[in-house]
Amino acid sequence: MATRGNKEIGWLYSQLPTLVSNGILTENAANAIRNYYGELPPSSPQRALIIIFSILGSALIGGGIILVLAHNWENFNRSVRAILSIAPLLLAQVLAFYAVAKRSDSVAWKESTGLFLSLMIGASIALVSQTYHLSGNFRDFMLTWLVLSLPVIYLIPSTLALLFYLGAFQIWTFADPNVFFEPARHHSTWQYWLLLAAAIPYIVHRFRRDPVSWQSTLHGYFLILTLTITAPFALQYGCSIWIVFFSGLMGTSYCLDHLFVDETPSIGRRPYYLFGTLGSYILIFILSFRDIWGIHEFSENFSRNFPLYFAEKFAPALLLYLFTAWMTLQLLRRKADHHLTLLAFPVIAGTAYIVGVWFDENSFAVILINLYGLILGIVSTWRGVRHQSWAGANMGLALVSALILARFFDSEFGLLQRGIVFVVLGAGFLGLNLLLLKQARRAQS
Repeated sequence: MATRGNKEIGWLYSQLPTLVSNGILTENAANAIRNYYGELPPSSPQRALIIIFSILGSALIGGGIILVLAHNWENFNRSVRAILSIAPLLLAQVLAFYAVAKRSDSVAWKESTGLFLSLMIGASIALVSQTYHLSGNFRDFMLTWLVLSLPVIYLIPSTLALLFYLGAFQIWTFADPNVFFEPARHHSTWQYWLLLAAAIPYIVHRFRRDPVSWQSTLHGYFLILTLTITAPFALQYGCSIWIVFFSGLMGTSYCLDHLFVDETPSIGRRPYYLFGTLGSYILIFILSFRDIWGIHEFSENFSRNFPLYFAEKFAPALLLYLFTAWMTLQLLRRKADHHLTLLAFPVIAGTAYIVGVWFDENSFAVILINLYGLILGIVSTWRGVRHQSWAGANMGLALVSALILARFFDSEFGLLQRGIVFVVLGAGFLGLNLLLLKQARRAQS
């Protein structure tokens, strides 16, 4: 069956009787179209409400069980405590087995039992640890919870279980972020990459199956959020290796969207496109400042702890960078009209980084990024005008304006000069949008 949005297929089905009655299609052709796209799953506000309230109910039940046990915990002996510690987990496993075996076609059952089972795993771990006074800190507890809840994502499978996993992963990362900066505790960085990589196959599977479904959309946003706020710690924010990692990540996101997402009902369902485009513009502006690069700190750390630093910090960024290059080549082979200037961002950032590290100097990197940002903004504005894209044209002009203003305030200019620059940039925005409006009216007439 072809992968298209249910909304579009539903509209097509509604038009088939009219097309047949007007003689545009035969009855056999209409039936062939229905067989090709298949039956639509039921979609209604009631179905969405059932899923939402099932998820809310499972979360409330899980939280309620924990609170009830906590209230009466001191009144039980150790044997009763041990039984009550694993009873919620056993109940959750029975419900999950029922959902997979008997209600595999129900999204509400799979999502609610997946979330409930993930919660009960943590509750049982905490109760057993408290009953038998097991040693360990909060970070160790979260690590155990993550490892045991990971199979839930694949066995049920459940999107909410994945989102819970990514949220718990963020909590584990920030439970003690200083561990990533201590050479004696370098195993935490390995744990970071392994725990993150363990969830990727499920995200990729769902994305390739239906890249614009609500599950894939949530996966994309949560994965991007998780990487954005946690990866700088694993890569050591003070060292510039994160620049290579994130430029490659944004390039990969852009290529993923253009390789697998052909049609989509709204831009909001394209998290990888938004991250690959808007994220690149923001990162380019951030990198236009000299103090961001921190190349001197990287050189010192790299020379002092080469084997460890290469394996934990440099190798993940390098692997992602190579994967980005491969994805870009796959995209270019399609010979479609892609934003080649934007695709060059990982190459530009990597070049600036390598030259800066080699000569232990930030100046070249800053100059190159500023020049590239200006070229990208101009090209994006031109492409936006040519394709009548309001967002593309304004984003390009916004990037150029931001870079000019940033350099303008870096220098000693008076109020008059700054006022003139503001007026010119404002006039540019107004003129651009008037031009786009005129083109839109001309196209409609």
